[in-house]
Amino acid sequence: MKRYMHAGIIKIGNSMGIRIPKPVIEQCGFQTEVEIEVHHNHLIMRSANHP
Repeated sequence: MKRYMHAGIIKIGNSMGIRIPKPVIEQCGFQTEVEIEVHHNHLIMRSANHP
């Protein structure tokens, strides 16, 4: 089941960032780094710490 939520894009210095809700971080297993990929105009983010 997919759950959708909105997240605001915020300015961080000269870059932009997204605040990720804590439950999403825990569910995805994010720690200190993530892998980011753009595929057909979709942002794909996965934990860089593979099990």
